[in-house]
Amino acid sequence: PRASSLAIWRDRVAAAGDPWAPRTIGLSENKWADGNIPDTAPIGGANVWPGRTNFDLSTDDGASVEAITVLHGRLNVLHRSGVSVVDEDAVAPYARPLAHQHGCIAPRSVINTGNFVLYLGEGHVCRFDGATSEPVSDDLRRTMRKLVDWDSAHLAVGVNVRQATEYRLWVPVKGLPG
Repeated sequence: PRASSLAIWRDRVAAAGDPWAPRTIGLSENKWADGNIPDTAPIGGANVWPGRTNFDLSTDDGASVEAITVLHGRLNVLHRSGVSVVDEDAVAPYARPLAHQHGCIAPRSVINTGNFVLYLGEGHVCRFDGATSEPVSDDLRRTMRKLVDWDSAHLAVGVNVRQATEYRLWVPVKGLPG
């Protein structure tokens, strides 16, 4: 499948961000019918993508998937209207909305620190801890409102500088080219 965001979850490759299917999350097969992972599969059956393991994000506003990441062993789906967590029942995986108020507007801003996820939301940087999402700082929010070109903010890129425990975010600035 086409994807702009990949994650390894429960011995499967999860893929999302296909422009032709913006709400779909695809999961590779993790086992053959006999319960064994085939020897020819590079990562848990990553070369097998059955349609039955695909599912769509269900939100009231029809939001598309911006990014996916695994936090605390759970697949998290960041979308424009919030964050959803993928659960599995006996039939299939499904995305359950968890944090409705702070969505993601820039897929390349998403950084998983291992303890939480940082990303650019509408007007602020957000922190998702696996249960709730909230803006990082009101001071930062005020500064960003003045400087960021929000019409181009979807192009923002974030990195995690682990040695310095820093999240660095490059955003388009008002009045500057490109």
